[in-house]
Amino acid sequence: MSRDLVLGFDVGATNTRASVGVLSEGGTEPHPAVNGSLTTEASSKGALYDFVVSVLRLFEDTDRIEAATFAVAGPVEGGVRAKMTNWAESSPIHVDELIALGLPRGRTVLVNDLYAGARGLTAWLDRPHREDDILSIHEGVESERPGNLVFIAPGTGLGTAGIVRLDDDYLPVAAETQHTLLPAFDDDVRDVIEQFSAAPSGPPSWEDIASGVGLSRTYLAYCAILGQPPHLAGGEGASREIAEAALAGQDAAAVRTLELYYRVLGRYAQMIALTFQPCDAVYIGGASTRRNLQFIQRSTLVEQFLANRVQGRLLAEIPVRLVLQELNLDGALWEAARVARAGAPASV
Repeated sequence: MSRDLVLGFDVGATNTRASVGVLSEGGTEPHPAVNGSLTTEASSKGALYDFVVSVLRLFEDTDRIEAATFAVAGPVEGGVRAKMTNWAESSPIHVDELIALGLPRGRTVLVNDLYAGARGLTAWLDRPHREDDILSIHEGVESERPGNLVFIAPGTGLGTAGIVRLDDDYLPVAAETQHTLLPAFDDDVRDVIEQFSAAPSGPPSWEDIASGVGLSRTYLAYCAILGQPPHLAGGEGASREIAEAALAGQDAAAVRTLELYYRVLGRYAQMIALTFQPCDAVYIGGASTRRNLQFIQRSTLVEQFLANRVQGRLLAEIPVRLVLQELNLDGALWEAARVARAGAPASV
């Protein structure tokens, strides 16, 4: 029996995943032949396109692909062109190239990964979920008139989206504010900024600190500040090792690095919450959030979120919650189903 399928892809820095849904009246149902998501290592356009072809071959003789959505880390031009910000390769991904691989014309779309995450979040909030899928680290107050939401996902990079609440829907707005310069909001941050500024790359952005990529450079900066030789491996692959050493309390520079990571993340969350007013809640998700849960709970993230002499009272009313569910892939599949039913992609 032929099925009408939709595909959602979450294109990451090193791994890409695909989810397959069967269109149904209530949304999508899991494909009976696919258990969970399909995954591959893909840190280049060629590897991504090879993966797309391998996914399409699974269904070429049995089912029909109605729509596909690709959630990518970086700004998207009109839903048809995007450059991955965490790949070394400079050549952009283009919808026409994906269509040439066998995906449907007019119903294949690129979206920012945080747009997809925000769509996944709103779909998840609108359906029944377990209480332990979410952890409140700052209660705030429940608003009588629900406002906008903020979704932040620190990972290899630092992703952000505001979610504007409409009458009967949500409008995710992907942001790139993480690439603006980080202000020296305390002496410790100033010391690290000085270490970064001495390097050819210059002063750091928010993402240069609160990201997996930034952990390694921040760790080296603290080693220099503390006069400690770097005991952990350098490079982008060191982020997990540094975080694990910090969680275990095994390395002073690693502990300071992860502490700064969440102080900066808290101050960044404050900025985004004040941008998307009235803000009903801030949600922080992603794999690193789930891994570092205990560290976050004892960090000063909330203290930094509230540290504003002008709008501290307003911020105190905004709940801060950790989402312990994967959202990007669900959001990409949700968008693909929406595109399939609408017959045309959104410009996001």
